[in-house]
Amino acid sequence: MDFQTYPSSFALAVLDAAAAKGVDQGGIVGKLGIATDVLQSEQGRISAKQLQEITQYVAIALNDESLGFLQQPMPVGSFRMMCLACLGAPNLREVIKRSQEFYGLFSESLPINHYEKDGKTYWTIDSGITSSDPKNYMIPAFFGALYRWSCWMINQKIVLDSVAFKSAKTDIPSDFQVLFSCPIKFSATENYLCFDTAYLDKDIVQNEASLKVFLRGGNAGLLAHPEDNDSYHFKVQGILRQAASALNIEDVAEQLHCSPETLRRKLKQEGTSVKQIKDGLRRDEAIYLLSRGNHSIEEVAAQVGFADSTAFFRAFKRWTGVTPRSYIQSTDEADH
Repeated sequence: MDFQTYPSSFALAVLDAAAAKGVDQGGIVGKLGIATDVLQSEQGRISAKQLQEITQYVAIALNDESLGFLQQPMPVGSFRMMCLACLGAPNLREVIKRSQEFYGLFSESLPINHYEKDGKTYWTIDSGITSSDPKNYMIPAFFGALYRWSCWMINQKIVLDSVAFKSAKTDIPSDFQVLFSCPIKFSATENYLCFDTAYLDKDIVQNEASLKVFLRGGNAGLLAHPEDNDSYHFKVQGILRQAASALNIEDVAEQLHCSPETLRRKLKQEGTSVKQIKDGLRRDEAIYLLSRGNHSIEEVAAQVGFADSTAFFRAFKRWTGVTPRSYIQSTDEADH
């Protein structure tokens, strides 16, 4: 089961953009049952379901799939129509051309382009929207959606050479930084996805029937961490998820056919550790269970491996900046 969560800043970015367009932010939060302290916490997390509900609610309220980030809205159904326009393309090169032509209808707000240089393709997005996106959500999210969609169109993982953002590293949420599984450049002269030009000749293999399945996850689904991510973070995460019992770093390193020292070094380069990954998995499962409202704090504590609820309470507060009770209360409020 996928327990993936997202930073509360993702939700706040969407809610703030919607509020600037006249949508009642408090009404959305109350209707969807997300506690204010969860949203405001710098470490706060929300479930994938909650992020999907927020984006869907805002998109419908504004009739805008850009969620209020752009000056010119993209009516609900725009992304689906772009996908349909690209399904008949012979290869990824033509798909990119058609997608650019489609989004050219919104060029004043979302200028995207691509160029080829030294065997590499650079897919670019101008950052003229950053004034309405102080949390730097829109461009990384749009890149993530384009990337996942392109891989799906050819039914093959596109190995990215690099991703670049005009924004500074400290301005891009870490969840975006692990989404692409490649080096990321910050404070760059342009925003781009870079990959080998050979991918442009790959055949398009999808159809209308498979498109319906692909779109079921909504906007949040397009930001899900890919299962074929090559980072050590995700390799370790996969091993820990499948383990029948608790594993230490020696156990994990043995399954990855490397020494514990090498694994520590690789994870440090990615800004994490086995302990942090373990904590993240427990945190995300706890948030998922608490936000569903079907379990008590004591039951959730036991399910994620804590002998008593007091220890779980302390750990959860350390992970998220808020107490487990916040998620229980927000669920109760949404039910009334």
